[in-house]
Amino acid sequence: MQTSFTPEQLRDPDIAAANEELRKCVHCGFCMATCPTYLISGDELEAPRGRIYQIRTILEEEQASPPWSVLKHLDTCLTCLSCTTTCPSGVGYDKLIDIVRRRTAAAQTRPTSRRILRRILMEVVPRPARLRRMAKLGRMTAPFIMPLMNAIAGLRPFTALLEPARRQRPERPLFGEFPPLDDGPGQGRRVALLTGCAQGVFGRAISEATLHVLRMAGFHVVIPRAAGCCGAMESHLGEHERARARGAANVRSWMEAGAEAVVIDASGCACTVKNYAALLADDAALAGPAQRLADNAFELAELLSSLPGRPAWHAPRPVTIMWHAPCSLTHHLRMADLPRKLLEDAGFVVLEPAEAHLCCGAGGANAVLEPEVAAQLRQRKLSHLQLPGAEAIASANFGCIQHMAAEARTPLVHYAQLLAWALGGPDPLMAARKAPFPGTGKVACNGGACDCR
Repeated sequence: MQTSFTPEQLRDPDIAAANEELRKCVHCGFCMATCPTYLISGDELEAPRGRIYQIRTILEEEQASPPWSVLKHLDTCLTCLSCTTTCPSGVGYDKLIDIVRRRTAAAQTRPTSRRILRRILMEVVPRPARLRRMAKLGRMTAPFIMPLMNAIAGLRPFTALLEPARRQRPERPLFGEFPPLDDGPGQGRRVALLTGCAQGVFGRAISEATLHVLRMAGFHVVIPRAAGCCGAMESHLGEHERARARGAANVRSWMEAGAEAVVIDASGCACTVKNYAALLADDAALAGPAQRLADNAFELAELLSSLPGRPAWHAPRPVTIMWHAPCSLTHHLRMADLPRKLLEDAGFVVLEPAEAHLCCGAGGANAVLEPEVAAQLRQRKLSHLQLPGAEAIASANFGCIQHMAAEARTPLVHYAQLLAWALGGPDPLMAARKAPFPGTGKVACNGGACDCR
Protein backbone atom coordinates (compact mmCIF):
# COMPACT_ATOMS: atom_id res chain seq x y z
CA MET A 1 0.00 0.00 0.00
CA GLN A 2 1.31 3.43 -0.91
CA THR A 3 1.50 6.04 1.82
CA SER A 4 2.01 9.82 1.76
CA PHE A 5 3.39 10.73 5.16
CA THR A 6 5.57 13.83 5.29
CA PRO A 7 9.15 13.67 6.60
CA GLU A 8 7.96 15.60 9.67
CA GLN A 9 5.19 13.06 10.32
CA LEU A 10 7.63 10.17 9.99
CA ARG A 11 9.70 11.58 12.84
CA ASP A 12 6.84 10.47 15.10
CA PRO A 13 7.70 6.87 16.19
CA ASP A 14 4.03 5.82 15.98
CA ILE A 15 3.67 7.14 12.43
CA ALA A 16 6.95 5.54 11.38
CA ALA A 17 5.78 2.19 12.78
CA ALA A 18 2.38 2.56 11.11
CA ASN A 19 3.99 3.46 7.79
CA GLU A 20 6.08 0.30 7.92
CA GLU A 21 3.03 -1.90 8.50
CA LEU A 22 0.81 -0.10 5.98
CA ARG A 23 3.37 -0.55 3.22
CA LYS A 24 3.39 -4.31 3.78
CA CYS A 25 -0.28 -4.62 2.74
CA VAL A 26 -0.68 -5.88 -0.85
CA HIS A 27 -4.52 -5.69 -0.91
CA CYS A 28 -4.81 -9.47 -1.37
CA GLY A 29 -7.98 -9.74 0.72
CA PHE A 30 -7.06 -13.02 2.44
CA CYS A 31 -7.86 -11.34 5.75
CA MET A 32 -11.48 -10.84 4.75
CA ALA A 33 -12.17 -14.57 4.69
CA THR A 34 -11.41 -14.91 8.41
CA CYS A 35 -12.68 -11.57 9.77
CA PRO A 36 -15.74 -12.15 12.00
CA THR A 37 -17.28 -8.71 11.52
CA TYR A 38 -16.95 -8.93 7.74
CA LEU A 39 -18.56 -12.37 7.71
CA ILE A 40 -21.50 -10.89 9.61
CA SER A 41 -21.93 -7.61 7.70
CA GLY A 42 -20.47 -8.27 4.23
CA ASP A 43 -19.19 -4.67 4.33
CA GLU A 44 -15.52 -4.32 3.35
CA LEU A 45 -15.22 -1.35 5.70
CA GLU A 46 -15.84 -3.92 8.46
CA ALA A 47 -12.88 -6.01 7.25
CA PRO A 48 -9.15 -5.56 7.97
CA ARG A 49 -8.37 -4.41 4.44
CA GLY A 50 -11.06 -1.71 4.60
CA ARG A 51 -10.02 -0.69 8.09
CA ILE A 52 -6.39 -0.39 6.99
CA TYR A 53 -7.43 2.11 4.28
CA GLN A 54 -9.33 4.10 6.90
CA ILE A 55 -6.40 3.99 9.31
CA ARG A 56 -4.07 5.32 6.61
CA THR A 57 -6.38 8.26 5.92
CA ILE A 58 -6.82 9.12 9.61
CA LEU A 59 -3.07 9.07 10.24
CA GLU A 60 -2.06 10.90 7.05
CA GLU A 61 -4.64 13.64 7.68
CA GLU A 62 -3.92 13.69 11.43
CA GLN A 63 -7.58 13.34 12.31
CA ALA A 64 -8.10 13.30 16.08
CA SER A 65 -11.89 13.16 15.66
CA PRO A 66 -12.70 11.35 12.41
CA PRO A 67 -16.34 11.35 11.27
CA TRP A 68 -18.43 8.76 13.11
CA SER A 69 -19.21 7.19 9.71
CA VAL A 70 -15.52 6.23 9.60
CA LEU A 71 -14.74 5.74 13.26
CA LYS A 72 -17.59 3.30 13.86
CA HIS A 73 -15.93 0.74 11.56
CA LEU A 74 -12.75 0.86 13.64
CA ASP A 75 -14.67 0.71 16.91
CA THR A 76 -16.40 -2.51 15.85
CA CYS A 77 -13.07 -4.32 15.39
CA LEU A 78 -12.86 -7.20 17.88
CA THR A 79 -9.04 -7.20 17.81
CA CYS A 80 -9.26 -10.97 17.49
CA LEU A 81 -6.24 -10.88 15.13
CA SER A 82 -7.52 -13.71 12.98
CA CYS A 83 -6.40 -11.47 10.12
CA THR A 84 -2.77 -11.55 11.29
CA THR A 85 -2.80 -15.35 11.27
CA THR A 86 -4.15 -15.32 7.71
CA CYS A 87 -2.09 -12.46 6.25
CA PRO A 88 0.64 -13.75 3.89
CA SER A 89 2.48 -10.41 4.01
CA GLY A 90 2.87 -10.22 7.78
CA VAL A 91 1.01 -6.94 8.24
CA GLY A 92 1.01 -5.99 11.92
CA TYR A 93 -2.65 -5.07 12.05
CA ASP A 94 -2.53 -5.13 15.85
CA LYS A 95 0.03 -2.30 15.81
CA LEU A 96 -2.08 -0.26 13.39
CA ILE A 97 -5.33 -0.55 15.33
CA ASP A 98 -3.56 0.24 18.62
CA ILE A 99 -2.00 3.39 17.19
CA VAL A 100 -5.23 4.73 15.72
CA ARG A 101 -7.19 3.90 18.87
CA ARG A 102 -4.78 5.88 21.00
CA ARG A 103 -5.09 8.87 18.67
CA THR A 104 -8.90 8.79 18.51
CA ALA A 105 -9.69 7.76 22.10
CA ALA A 106 -11.07 11.22 22.93
CA ALA A 107 -12.93 11.72 19.63
CA GLN A 108 -16.06 13.82 20.16
CA THR A 109 -17.68 12.48 17.01
CA ARG A 110 -18.82 9.32 18.79
CA PRO A 111 -22.47 9.37 19.88
CA THR A 112 -22.98 10.66 23.41
CA SER A 113 -24.35 7.33 24.65
CA ARG A 114 -21.25 5.53 23.41
CA ARG A 115 -18.91 8.03 25.05
CA ILE A 116 -20.78 7.60 28.33
CA LEU A 117 -20.61 3.82 28.07
CA ARG A 118 -16.87 3.88 27.32
CA ARG A 119 -16.36 6.05 30.40
CA ILE A 120 -18.40 3.65 32.55
CA LEU A 121 -16.37 0.71 31.28
CA MET A 122 -13.11 2.42 32.20
CA GLU A 123 -14.24 3.73 35.58
CA VAL A 124 -16.12 0.65 36.80
CA VAL A 125 -15.05 -2.65 35.22
CA PRO A 126 -11.30 -2.50 36.10
CA ARG A 127 -12.12 -1.64 39.75
CA PRO A 128 -13.49 -4.71 41.60
CA ALA A 129 -15.02 -2.72 44.48
CA ARG A 130 -16.94 -0.46 42.09
CA LEU A 131 -17.89 -3.40 39.89
CA ARG A 132 -19.31 -5.28 42.87
CA ARG A 133 -21.39 -2.27 43.93
CA MET A 134 -22.70 -1.80 40.40
CA ALA A 135 -23.46 -5.52 40.17
CA LYS A 136 -25.43 -5.48 43.40
CA LEU A 137 -27.43 -2.49 42.20
CA GLY A 138 -27.87 -4.16 38.82
CA ARG A 139 -29.27 -7.34 40.38
CA MET A 140 -31.92 -5.32 42.18
CA THR A 141 -32.92 -3.12 39.25
CA ALA A 142 -32.33 -5.36 36.21
CA PRO A 143 -35.86 -6.91 36.15
CA PHE A 144 -37.33 -3.43 35.86
CA ILE A 145 -34.92 -1.44 33.73
CA MET A 146 -33.54 -4.05 31.30
CA PRO A 147 -36.83 -4.44 29.35
CA LEU A 148 -36.97 -0.65 28.97
CA MET A 149 -33.36 -0.44 27.81
CA ASN A 150 -33.85 -3.27 25.33
CA ALA A 151 -36.73 -1.35 23.78
CA ILE A 152 -34.53 1.68 23.06
CA ALA A 153 -31.78 1.00 20.50
CA GLY A 154 -29.33 3.53 21.94
CA LEU A 155 -29.58 1.98 25.40
CA ARG A 156 -29.17 -1.68 24.43
CA PRO A 157 -25.43 -1.69 25.12
CA PHE A 158 -26.21 -0.79 28.75
CA THR A 159 -28.25 -4.00 29.08
CA ALA A 160 -25.17 -5.97 27.99
CA LEU A 161 -23.26 -4.29 30.81
CA LEU A 162 -25.91 -5.37 33.35
CA GLU A 163 -26.34 -8.90 32.01
CA PRO A 164 -23.61 -10.54 34.15
CA ALA A 165 -25.07 -8.99 37.29
CA ARG A 166 -28.50 -10.38 36.45
CA ARG A 167 -27.16 -13.91 36.04
CA GLN A 168 -24.48 -14.08 38.73
CA ARG A 169 -24.07 -12.98 42.31
CA PRO A 170 -20.91 -10.86 42.68
CA GLU A 171 -18.18 -12.19 44.95
CA ARG A 172 -15.11 -10.77 46.64
CA PRO A 173 -11.91 -11.35 44.65
CA LEU A 174 -9.42 -13.84 46.02
CA PHE A 175 -6.07 -12.70 47.38
CA GLY A 176 -3.47 -13.64 49.98
CA GLU A 177 -0.58 -16.12 50.33
CA PHE A 178 -1.03 -19.83 49.64
CA PRO A 179 1.71 -22.41 50.30
CA PRO A 180 2.06 -25.60 48.21
CA LEU A 181 -0.34 -28.48 48.88
CA ASP A 182 1.99 -31.11 47.41
CA ASP A 183 5.64 -31.64 46.50
CA GLY A 184 4.99 -31.22 42.81
CA PRO A 185 7.18 -30.16 39.90
CA GLY A 186 6.74 -26.50 40.88
CA GLN A 187 9.24 -27.20 43.68
CA GLY A 188 8.03 -24.37 45.91
CA ARG A 189 8.65 -21.60 43.36
CA ARG A 190 6.98 -18.34 44.39
CA VAL A 191 4.58 -17.20 41.67
CA ALA A 192 1.97 -14.47 41.53
CA LEU A 193 -1.51 -15.24 40.24
CA LEU A 194 -3.41 -12.49 38.43
CA THR A 195 -7.13 -12.75 39.21
CA GLY A 196 -8.04 -9.72 37.11
CA CYS A 197 -11.10 -7.49 37.41
CA ALA A 198 -14.38 -8.92 36.10
CA GLN A 199 -13.21 -12.48 36.70
CA GLY A 200 -12.40 -11.61 40.29
CA VAL A 201 -16.00 -10.48 40.88
CA PHE A 202 -17.98 -12.87 38.68
CA GLY A 203 -15.58 -15.79 38.23
CA ARG A 204 -13.93 -16.41 41.57
CA ALA A 205 -14.49 -20.16 41.07
CA ILE A 206 -11.98 -20.00 38.20
CA SER A 207 -9.37 -18.27 40.36
CA GLU A 208 -9.91 -20.87 43.09
CA ALA A 209 -9.48 -23.69 40.59
CA THR A 210 -6.28 -22.21 39.15
CA LEU A 211 -4.94 -21.67 42.65
CA HIS A 212 -5.69 -25.31 43.55
CA VAL A 213 -3.92 -26.59 40.42
CA LEU A 214 -0.84 -24.45 41.09
CA ARG A 215 -0.62 -25.48 44.73
CA MET A 216 -1.05 -29.15 43.85
CA ALA A 217 1.75 -28.66 41.31
CA GLY A 218 4.01 -27.51 44.15
CA PHE A 219 3.94 -23.75 43.68
CA HIS A 220 3.82 -21.18 46.47
CA VAL A 221 1.20 -18.73 45.20
CA VAL A 222 0.78 -15.10 46.16
CA ILE A 223 -2.12 -12.90 45.07
CA PRO A 224 -1.24 -9.33 46.15
CA ARG A 225 -4.12 -7.14 47.14
CA ALA A 226 -2.63 -4.24 45.14
CA ALA A 227 -2.59 -6.22 41.87
CA GLY A 228 -5.75 -5.89 39.83
CA CYS A 229 -6.88 -5.26 36.28
CA CYS A 230 -4.13 -5.90 33.74
CA GLY A 231 -5.04 -2.82 31.69
CA ALA A 232 -6.58 -4.65 28.73
CA MET A 233 -9.84 -2.70 28.93
CA GLU A 234 -8.12 0.69 28.78
CA SER A 235 -5.78 -0.53 26.07
CA HIS A 236 -8.66 -1.74 23.91
CA LEU A 237 -10.34 1.66 24.27
CA GLY A 238 -7.14 3.51 23.34
CA GLU A 239 -6.48 4.90 26.83
CA HIS A 240 -2.74 4.30 26.76
CA GLU A 241 -1.78 6.20 29.92
CA ARG A 242 -4.44 4.43 31.96
CA ALA A 243 -3.17 1.09 30.70
CA ARG A 244 0.38 2.08 31.66
CA ALA A 245 -0.77 2.97 35.17
CA ARG A 246 -2.41 -0.44 35.53
CA GLY A 247 0.72 -2.19 34.35
CA ALA A 248 2.97 -0.17 36.64
CA ALA A 249 0.80 -0.89 39.70
CA ASN A 250 0.85 -4.61 38.97
CA VAL A 251 4.61 -4.73 38.40
CA ARG A 252 5.22 -2.92 41.69
CA SER A 253 2.90 -5.24 43.61
CA TRP A 254 4.51 -8.38 42.17
CA MET A 255 7.99 -7.03 42.92
CA GLU A 256 7.02 -6.29 46.52
CA ALA A 257 5.52 -9.78 46.82
CA GLY A 258 8.81 -11.34 45.72
CA ALA A 259 7.24 -13.19 42.79
CA GLU A 260 9.66 -14.80 40.36
CA ALA A 261 6.93 -15.40 37.78
CA VAL A 262 3.35 -14.36 37.03
CA VAL A 263 0.61 -16.80 36.10
CA ILE A 264 -2.49 -15.67 34.24
CA ASP A 265 -5.53 -17.89 33.66
CA ALA A 266 -7.37 -15.45 31.37
CA SER A 267 -5.70 -15.61 27.98
CA GLY A 268 -6.78 -12.06 27.09
CA CYS A 269 -5.02 -10.74 30.20
CA ALA A 270 -1.99 -12.89 29.42
CA CYS A 271 -1.53 -11.03 26.12
CA THR A 272 -1.50 -7.71 27.96
CA VAL A 273 0.88 -8.77 30.76
CA LYS A 274 3.31 -10.27 28.27
CA ASN A 275 3.40 -6.80 26.65
CA TYR A 276 4.35 -4.97 29.86
CA ALA A 277 7.99 -4.65 28.77
CA ALA A 278 6.94 -2.59 25.75
CA LEU A 279 4.24 -0.75 27.68
CA LEU A 280 6.69 0.43 30.37
CA ALA A 281 9.86 0.62 28.26
CA ASP A 282 10.27 4.37 28.86
CA ASP A 283 9.74 4.16 32.63
CA ALA A 284 13.24 4.45 34.10
CA ALA A 285 12.29 2.81 37.40
CA LEU A 286 10.12 -0.01 36.08
CA ALA A 287 11.50 -0.85 32.63
CA GLY A 288 13.90 -3.50 34.00
CA PRO A 289 11.42 -5.19 36.38
CA ALA A 290 8.69 -5.04 33.73
CA GLN A 291 10.99 -6.79 31.25
CA ARG A 292 11.86 -9.51 33.78
CA LEU A 293 8.23 -10.09 34.73
CA ALA A 294 7.06 -10.04 31.10
CA ASP A 295 9.72 -12.64 30.30
CA ASN A 296 8.35 -14.74 33.15
CA ALA A 297 4.63 -14.17 32.55
CA PHE A 298 2.85 -17.41 31.72
CA GLU A 299 -0.62 -18.35 30.63
CA LEU A 300 -1.55 -21.22 32.98
CA ALA A 301 -1.31 -23.99 30.38
CA GLU A 302 1.99 -22.56 29.14
CA LEU A 303 3.46 -22.86 32.64
CA LEU A 304 2.06 -26.33 33.32
CA SER A 305 3.27 -27.60 29.95
CA SER A 306 6.80 -26.36 30.69
CA LEU A 307 7.14 -28.36 33.93
CA PRO A 308 9.40 -31.44 34.03
CA GLY A 309 6.46 -33.51 35.29
CA ARG A 310 2.71 -33.35 35.73
CA PRO A 311 0.60 -33.28 38.91
CA ALA A 312 -1.11 -36.60 39.63
CA TRP A 313 -4.39 -35.65 37.99
CA HIS A 314 -7.03 -38.05 36.76
CA ALA A 315 -10.51 -37.32 35.48
CA PRO A 316 -13.04 -38.59 38.07
CA ARG A 317 -15.18 -40.09 35.31
CA PRO A 318 -15.22 -40.18 31.49
CA VAL A 319 -16.31 -36.73 30.33
CA THR A 320 -16.44 -35.40 26.77
CA ILE A 321 -15.52 -31.74 26.51
CA MET A 322 -15.86 -29.36 23.57
CA TRP A 323 -12.80 -27.10 23.46
CA HIS A 324 -13.21 -23.40 22.64
CA ALA A 325 -9.83 -21.77 22.07
CA PRO A 326 -10.17 -17.99 22.59
CA CYS A 327 -8.79 -15.66 19.92
CA SER A 328 -6.26 -14.35 22.42
CA LEU A 329 -4.90 -17.87 22.84
CA THR A 330 -5.14 -18.76 19.14
CA HIS A 331 -4.04 -15.64 17.27
CA HIS A 332 -2.20 -13.55 19.89
CA LEU A 333 -0.33 -16.18 21.91
CA ARG A 334 -0.41 -19.05 19.36
CA MET A 335 -0.97 -21.59 22.17
CA ALA A 336 -4.44 -22.92 21.33
CA ASP A 337 -3.45 -26.58 21.68
CA LEU A 338 -1.78 -26.41 25.11
CA PRO A 339 -4.91 -26.54 27.32
CA ARG A 340 -6.46 -29.22 25.12
CA LYS A 341 -3.39 -31.42 25.53
CA LEU A 342 -3.43 -30.94 29.31
CA LEU A 343 -7.11 -31.94 29.46
CA GLU A 344 -6.40 -35.05 27.39
CA ASP A 345 -3.43 -35.84 29.62
CA ALA A 346 -5.77 -35.69 32.63
CA GLY A 347 -8.13 -38.18 30.99
CA PHE A 348 -10.83 -35.99 29.46
CA VAL A 349 -12.11 -36.59 25.93
CA VAL A 350 -11.71 -33.31 24.03
CA LEU A 351 -13.45 -32.36 20.78
CA GLU A 352 -12.77 -29.33 18.59
CA PRO A 353 -15.52 -27.43 16.72
CA ALA A 354 -15.81 -26.20 13.18
CA GLU A 355 -14.76 -22.55 12.63
CA ALA A 356 -12.53 -22.77 15.69
CA HIS A 357 -10.57 -19.74 14.44
CA LEU A 358 -13.54 -17.35 14.55
CA CYS A 359 -14.25 -15.05 17.50
CA CYS A 360 -17.24 -15.75 19.76
CA GLY A 361 -18.05 -12.02 19.83
CA ALA A 362 -16.56 -11.17 23.21
CA GLY A 363 -13.35 -9.62 21.84
CA GLY A 364 -12.19 -6.51 23.69
CA ALA A 365 -15.19 -4.56 25.00
CA ASN A 366 -17.38 -5.46 22.04
CA ALA A 367 -19.75 -7.69 23.98
CA VAL A 368 -20.92 -4.44 25.61
CA LEU A 369 -20.26 -1.83 22.93
CA GLU A 370 -21.58 -3.87 19.99
CA PRO A 371 -24.21 -6.20 21.49
CA GLU A 372 -26.01 -6.98 18.22
CA VAL A 373 -22.85 -8.09 16.41
CA ALA A 374 -21.61 -9.89 19.52
CA ALA A 375 -24.90 -11.78 19.78
CA GLN A 376 -24.74 -12.91 16.15
CA LEU A 377 -21.19 -14.18 16.56
CA ARG A 378 -22.14 -15.91 19.82
CA GLN A 379 -24.99 -17.76 18.12
CA ARG A 380 -22.70 -18.80 15.28
CA LYS A 381 -20.05 -20.03 17.72
CA LEU A 382 -22.53 -21.91 19.93
CA SER A 383 -24.03 -23.66 16.91
CA HIS A 384 -20.65 -25.38 16.48
CA LEU A 385 -19.90 -25.92 20.16
CA GLN A 386 -23.20 -27.34 21.40
CA LEU A 387 -23.05 -30.78 19.86
CA PRO A 388 -24.63 -34.00 21.16
CA GLY A 389 -22.39 -35.95 23.50
CA ALA A 390 -20.42 -33.00 24.86
CA GLU A 391 -21.16 -32.47 28.56
CA ALA A 392 -19.44 -29.10 28.74
CA ILE A 393 -17.62 -26.41 26.79
CA ALA A 394 -14.19 -25.50 28.14
CA SER A 395 -12.36 -22.28 27.39
CA ALA A 396 -9.34 -20.32 28.60
CA ASN A 397 -10.77 -16.82 28.91
CA PHE A 398 -13.38 -15.56 31.35
CA GLY A 399 -14.72 -13.00 28.88
CA CYS A 400 -15.58 -15.72 26.36
CA ILE A 401 -17.13 -17.92 29.06
CA GLN A 402 -19.28 -15.11 30.41
CA HIS A 403 -20.38 -13.96 26.96
CA MET A 404 -21.39 -17.39 25.70
CA ALA A 405 -23.01 -18.46 28.98
CA ALA A 406 -25.76 -15.88 28.42
CA GLU A 407 -27.27 -18.10 25.68
CA ALA A 408 -25.60 -21.50 26.06
CA ARG A 409 -27.53 -24.68 26.91
CA THR A 410 -24.29 -26.57 27.61
CA PRO A 411 -22.34 -25.72 30.78
CA LEU A 412 -19.33 -23.48 30.21
CA VAL A 413 -16.23 -23.93 32.36
CA HIS A 414 -12.63 -22.85 32.43
CA TYR A 415 -10.18 -25.65 31.68
CA ALA A 416 -8.53 -24.95 35.06
CA GLN A 417 -11.76 -26.03 36.75
CA LEU A 418 -11.56 -29.40 35.00
CA LEU A 419 -7.91 -29.86 35.93
CA ALA A 420 -8.70 -28.92 39.53
CA TRP A 421 -11.52 -31.47 39.53
CA ALA A 422 -9.01 -34.07 38.35
CA LEU A 423 -6.89 -33.10 41.37
CA GLY A 424 -9.62 -33.60 43.95
CA GLY A 425 -11.47 -30.30 43.64
CA PRO A 426 -15.26 -29.91 43.30
CA ASP A 427 -17.15 -30.97 40.19
CA PRO A 428 -17.49 -27.82 38.01
CA LEU A 429 -20.30 -29.38 35.98
CA MET A 430 -22.72 -29.32 38.90
CA ALA A 431 -25.37 -26.61 38.79
CA ALA A 432 -23.95 -25.09 41.98
CA ARG A 433 -20.69 -25.60 43.78
CA LYS A 434 -21.32 -27.86 46.75
CA ALA A 435 -17.80 -27.87 48.15
CA PRO A 436 -15.22 -25.08 48.36
CA PHE A 437 -11.56 -25.45 47.52
CA PRO A 438 -9.38 -25.91 50.59
CA GLY A 439 -7.67 -22.83 51.98
CA THR A 440 -9.41 -20.17 49.92
CA GLY A 441 -11.40 -18.54 52.68
CA LYS A 442 -9.99 -15.76 54.86
CA VAL A 443 -6.21 -15.88 54.88
CA ALA A 444 -3.58 -13.81 56.61
CA CYS A 445 -2.28 -10.91 54.57
CA ASN A 446 -0.78 -7.65 55.76
CA GLY A 447 -1.66 -8.62 59.29
CA GLY A 448 -5.38 -9.16 58.75
CA ALA A 449 -8.16 -11.05 57.01
CA CYS A 450 -7.68 -10.50 53.30
CA ASP A 451 -10.86 -11.72 51.74
CA CYS A 452 -12.46 -8.30 51.88
CA ARG A 453 -11.62 -6.43 48.70
